[in-house]
Amino acid sequence: MPSCLEGQSMLEELLKKREVIRNRGTASNGSGEIEYATVDDLLPTIASSLCQLPGLLHRLERTMRRFEKPEPSSPASETDPSYTVRQVADLFQVSPTKVYQMTEKGELRSYKVGNLVRIKVSHIREYQDRHTKVMETGTKKKKPRSYDKSEADRVFGGGWAD
Repeated sequence: MPSCLEGQSMLEELLKKREVIRNRGTASNGSGEIEYATVDDLLPTIASSLCQLPGLLHRLERTMRRFEKPEPSSPASETDPSYTVRQVADLFQVSPTKVYQMTEKGELRSYKVGNLVRIKVSHIREYQDRHTKVMETGTKKKKPRSYDKSEADRVFGGGWAD
């Protein structure tokens, strides 16, 4: 594609071959008659339009790319489906708010699709593995201690533990 200056010089050569160019439409003076314009009259407008053409073509290409069909999803996404926050909340038997809190704290990995939070099955498994390990390696449960009769009487009133 010729540069802006090359395009302008090519246009000048073309227009020099014709003395006048017929201007379609009404006259700018309001008379309603068709006017004729010389090359010198039209050259600045045409040159300006030629200089804007690459930018307009670039914008058109960007717009066309937005409407192209997206590429098919990768096989990894097919084998690792995603769930909504509500689905994960139902799975964990917690509220959706709790799931949002877990994702914000980084306890449960997630990603966004627009404004929507999605959680992959692999992220859920990672969370469950970490959570299960904590439960297995956590502190030992304390044995329930036997109650003290005097403490029970003090807390619940006399005659409770007889």
